Amino acid sequence: MEEPVSLSFEPWNWEEVKGQLEEVGSDQTKSLRAIRQTIVILHKLLAALLADWYYLNINRNYEHQLLKLSTDFP
Repeated sequence: MEEPVSLSFEPWNWEEVKGQLEEVGSDQTKSLRAIRQTIVILHKLLAALLADWYYLNINRNYEHQLLKLSTDFP
């Protein structure tokens, strides 16, 4: 029987990143917008990864979505 995969990550300190963005000249609105965009990108990547993993286990001919997302990100 396979062991379950366990991943653990340190929480992202977005407040520190916001402070860094403001130090280099971004105002509060632009800093928060950049942080929100980063969060959305990470969620899209996670959703595509999970969808690909699920559907590739069902159908090996499934056309994966993860690599198609690379055009959406800077």
